[in-house]
Amino acid sequence: MKQMPRLLRTLCLGLWSGLALAQSGPVAFSPPNPPAFTYGLTDKDRDPRVFEALQKAKRANTLEEQHQFEEADATHAAAIELAEAVYGIGSKEVVPLINNRANMLLRQGRSDRAESILRPALAAAELNDGPVSENALTVTATLITACVRQGKKEEATAMESKVLAGVEQLHGKESLPLAEALSKASYTFNTAERPKDAETYAKRSLSIYEKLGLEKTESYANALNNLGSSYLEQKRFAESEAVNRRSYEIVEQLFGKDSPQMRSVVNNLAVAIDSVATIQNDKQRKDEAEAMYRRSLVIAEQQFGPQHPQVAVRLGNIAGVLMDRGKLKEAEAMLRRAISIEEQQLAKSDPTRINTRMKLVQTIRLLGRVTDAEAYCRETLADAEIIHGRESASVGEVLHTLGNILVALNRAIEAEQTFWEAMKVREKTLGMDHIDVAASLNNVALLVQARGDYKNPESMFRRVIRINEKHFGLDAVRVGDDVLNLSMNLQLQKRWAEAEQETRKAMGIYEKTFGKDHHMMGSALMGLAAILHEQKRYDDEEATLRSALAVHQKALGDQHTVTAANMFRLASSLWERKKLVEAERMLREAYLILSAQAQGQRLDDQQMGNVRDLYTLIMIDLRYQRNVALDRLDLMRGGTDPGPLPGTGI
Repeated sequence: MKQMPRLLRTLCLGLWSGLALAQSGPVAFSPPNPPAFTYGLTDKDRDPRVFEALQKAKRANTLEEQHQFEEADATHAAAIELAEAVYGIGSKEVVPLINNRANMLLRQGRSDRAESILRPALAAAELNDGPVSENALTVTATLITACVRQGKKEEATAMESKVLAGVEQLHGKESLPLAEALSKASYTFNTAERPKDAETYAKRSLSIYEKLGLEKTESYANALNNLGSSYLEQKRFAESEAVNRRSYEIVEQLFGKDSPQMRSVVNNLAVAIDSVATIQNDKQRKDEAEAMYRRSLVIAEQQFGPQHPQVAVRLGNIAGVLMDRGKLKEAEAMLRRAISIEEQQLAKSDPTRINTRMKLVQTIRLLGRVTDAEAYCRETLADAEIIHGRESASVGEVLHTLGNILVALNRAIEAEQTFWEAMKVREKTLGMDHIDVAASLNNVALLVQARGDYKNPESMFRRVIRINEKHFGLDAVRVGDDVLNLSMNLQLQKRWAEAEQETRKAMGIYEKTFGKDHHMMGSALMGLAAILHEQKRYDDEEATLRSALAVHQKALGDQHTVTAANMFRLASSLWERKKLVEAERMLREAYLILSAQAQGQRLDDQQMGNVRDLYTLIMIDLRYQRNVALDRLDLMRGGTDPGPLPGTGI
């Protein structure tokens, strides 16, 4: 077979093996080292235009590093034109240059344009060299990335299987090229919302690397990244964090803490830490995740410039942390910058755009602009259906978010229907026992319960518990929350003994995670007290409310509104049991806390009305005139303690 000029071939092969195409994935499949240089050059190989094409290809690479992308693209095109003039359009010598240009376009987010030049290049490679050849397989790998970026999932996964079969045929079942191709396939299947397949390919890739003794290489770290991404998609957050930490350590040791190679591994580890922190409500880990996101942003801006899609991804990630912390205006500004970048740099069909827009929808909703959030969410839903298809995990997520917006708009029937639709889509795309299915089902159950149907939601809540126990473990906090939802449902059915049993189960979960003095234990104790009241176990109710108050005072402080609410409940119990003097003192303290926390703003009318009504009843039972009660309430509303009741001393 006729050889390309050595310099041109070496340049192309070097570019193939060194270009990272995916946000968190490895480089595209790279062929093995070229064969030894031969001196049997033809007249075409000696044509000075070949050397000129080589120089232009190198120049294009330099221009890209300098962020002069349009000029780099034009220079690539000029190199291809020179090579075509010598070797002919579609020749095997030209195909690698076209592939290099497509790689550059992909790094700039111009996937549709990359696809337009790759398809004829692939046809030429298959015609000249055969479908199972280095040229054809390399171009196919690049075309797969272009398809993935445009949401063409089925075509991408079909081509990926073809590449894997071809590489295995050329190089064997335990070869380095196959390990690289398997790692790339893992990224493709993750993007195509098939994380189980992605996990299988990543593990097979890692196994080959380990057999070859390549555990300390960048390629091995890339495969770890892809495994971590598959775990993340399956909501296996702790496993994702562990795998991504291994990848992080390898790349940091190889290239240094602030190297360009750290961009993706820092970001991926931050995503895993962020996810774990959200589940565990861990502020310290949120701090760690935000710091890593910001570090990844700096690296991306230095490497690509401020207007690159990789920068947009990192802006979106930082915005997610800001949303969790209530910094919604700052989050909105970051997300709008990210969306502006993506609108300029990415094809309309690029699936990345949906994720960023959904974060903006959530931010707008949290800012109280619910009507705007609904309109933007419906627009995003239409685009997601076009990009991903009606039955996709992305569409399920958008539908779930739309359901939350409809709840905020008090359109409960529409919200229930939307959550049900989201659940069905998620069942088909993620599996019957996925935690996202449980999230949508839980919301359906709550809405059905809210319209007075108490029996049907019970089975829904029990299924939610089974799913989350399977995924998070029997003692997970999320499972505790689910159990409390079931307990409330049983209370509505007046099945008090069963409700008590479930509440105590939830308390056991919280105690294992947080200890006895956590505020969630206090809230659970208040729920238990309500059940005991219905069972007419008044001594137990009072003791439980006192325990809850002690927990809230220790966990939240004496002046917290939750502490005041606990005092109100205890005062009510004391009043019913004719412990009137202590009830008055307890309620007086609660009212003073609420007044102080209001800081001059209007108090909640219903809440304060309940306090005033109960205080008046207590004073009447103590045989004080109504006007005495009202005078004391006026003083407390102004923040002044009227002091102990005359003659009581307390």
